[in-house]
Amino acid sequence: DSASFTDGLSDEEQEDVDPPHRYSKQRELGRGGNGVVIAALDRKMQRPVALKIDHAGQTDRSDQLRFLREARVTGQLNHPNVMPVYDIGADPRGHLFFTMKEVSGHSLSQRLKEGTAGSLVERLLVFRQVCNAIAFAHSRGVLHRDIKPANVMMGEFGEVLVVDWGLCKVVGETVEDFEALTQGVSYDELETRLGEVAGTPAYMAPEQALGDVDRLDNRTDIYALGALLYALITGQAPFKGEVEQVLDRVIKGEFLSPRALDPAGVPRELDAIVQRAMSLNPIHRYQ
Repeated sequence: DSASFTDGLSDEEQEDVDPPHRYSKQRELGRGGNGVVIAALDRKMQRPVALKIDHAGQTDRSDQLRFLREARVTGQLNHPNVMPVYDIGADPRGHLFFTMKEVSGHSLSQRLKEGTAGSLVERLLVFRQVCNAIAFAHSRGVLHRDIKPANVMMGEFGEVLVVDWGLCKVVGETVEDFEALTQGVSYDELETRLGEVAGTPAYMAPEQALGDVDRLDNRTDIYALGALLYALITGQAPFKGEVEQVLDRVIKGEFLSPRALDPAGVPRELDAIVQRAMSLNPIHRYQ
């Protein structure tokens, strides 16, 4: 017999999470701000998948809308370096879920922590694939807004996938566009969703840290790519400390350059690329 969908979940969560019958043999892979990810077997296709389901008991409408929107926007980004979405639906108790490709491997964050991310050249090749994914998303008018090592999956067979598009922004999105994706939402809900300071402080652009929604564009992700490159070549995030302290330093553009951390190990060219990408003013970043 297949394992229960709720294996690995707490008793309280098991009460609230009931699976769609199509999926079985589940175990928890991880959890984030708006969902639990579970390894599952798609009985219909007879293939392993990663199933993301909204948090048990989650009733906040804006969170549910963001979850649904993540699935639909990601599903439209058909690129080798973007995690593919296979299916979307709701279980018998009304919890939203979507299924994705299951990747055997670890996040870039874990690889960096364990020292298994490879040589500098190998890390730069990973970075190039992340850039390809973000460039494709930008060509479709989508900003990721949460680029960081934890959101880059590295598979055992060379796969590099950008995941977790839950904070994405569609450039020029109107209320009507959002309604088409979420099947109805008020203008107030749209403004609340777009106006919040969302993302990961250590990799967040200054305009994002300020919650300046009108200024967010492709260069916001360019900044985060620079911060990701910083982590790839130094092994650490560009900012450390308490959240408020980090946000303050991000807004002021106060960080040590990669070469200041490791003068001998960081090539001048890479140091220059990072500093330009992480410029305080978007005009001075790569356009």
